[in-house]
Amino acid sequence: DRGGEEVVTRERYDLVLQPRWRAGLLRDPRPGMRASIQYDSDNWSFWSLPFAEPGQAIDLKGGTHFQLRITLKSEDFASFVRLDSLWIETAPLLASRVVGEVALADDVQPAGGLTQVPLGTAAELIYDVRGEFVGEGAGFDALRIRTGTRARFTRLEMGDPPREVEPIEVTEGAEELAVVLPERIGPGSTEEARVVFVADMFSLAWTFSGEVYNDGVDALPQPVEPGDASAELGTNSLRVLGLAGQSDGPVVGLDFSTRVLTPNGDGVHDEVEIGYALVGLPEDVPVMFKVYSLDGRRVAQRSLGAQRFGAQRVRWDGRDGDGVLLSPGIYLVEVVPEAERTGARRLRPLTLIY
Repeated sequence: DRGGEEVVTRERYDLVLQPRWRAGLLRDPRPGMRASIQYDSDNWSFWSLPFAEPGQAIDLKGGTHFQLRITLKSEDFASFVRLDSLWIETAPLLASRVVGEVALADDVQPAGGLTQVPLGTAAELIYDVRGEFVGEGAGFDALRIRTGTRARFTRLEMGDPPREVEPIEVTEGAEELAVVLPERIGPGSTEEARVVFVADMFSLAWTFSGEVYNDGVDALPQPVEPGDASAELGTNSLRVLGLAGQSDGPVVGLDFSTRVLTPNGDGVHDEVEIGYALVGLPEDVPVMFKVYSLDGRRVAQRSLGAQRFGAQRVRWDGRDGDGVLLSPGIYLVEVVPEAERTGARRLRPLTLIY
């Protein structure tokens, strides 16, 4: 065997091959002693996507060991980069496994197991979670769901069969929904909970990832894994797909706080608040605010910076880019993101009077 690779036992490697190298006998090495590095897919998961922002949770799928690959970058060619410290925090499992799945309230058994919602619309979703306790885990009493946008809590059900109960506390955050349960989910007690909420679908695909924890306890939460959490739901998934029409663009719901703008300084309708939603964007994109006269001339333009999918708002006082008040009349307002999917333009009329 000249230059080939040979799989050997750990005993042969330690007792026969390794001693020659440890003794410094580097001349005439035996074939196969320096083989290629192969990925141990039987015992290790694949590398995750890189984490580049502080505060991001690392979603581990279980196991007893983990390894990190840290890449340090310097913006100055002549400068060195150093890692001063690395803090790793661990906590006991709350359950041997926590399983969850999500589905539409009016379609709990979707075709193909795929939950689909038209982009820019609100949907009532059922989020089932179940704790499994096999020799470990003392249980939990709270659930946090990453909704991406502000969700509206509808009800909480617990038990088998499920019955509606009153939660101890509900927090409707800008991007998450937290529910403190009235009963603890743990071994020998209730093991299932159902949270029903309404959320707007602005993304082409959104994973409603969740985590369970103990309210009022300073400890790490445990992530919810997608799976078969209940027999009633038929998705076995935490992902919801957003459906976009062929003519739909990334801007929906262009609404005004008033249809008549009167910037005369009396404090009434001196500004107009324009609300809209961005949908189907995979990342933050630059957005422009534009105003046109009825003859097609652009009379005002302003950069709104980079924005993500979801509900947005902008205020306008009837002035152009130089701060000059526009003449009374009817104008067309447009919000334009720099996105690959443009769709039909949305121009809304606004009357300016003073």
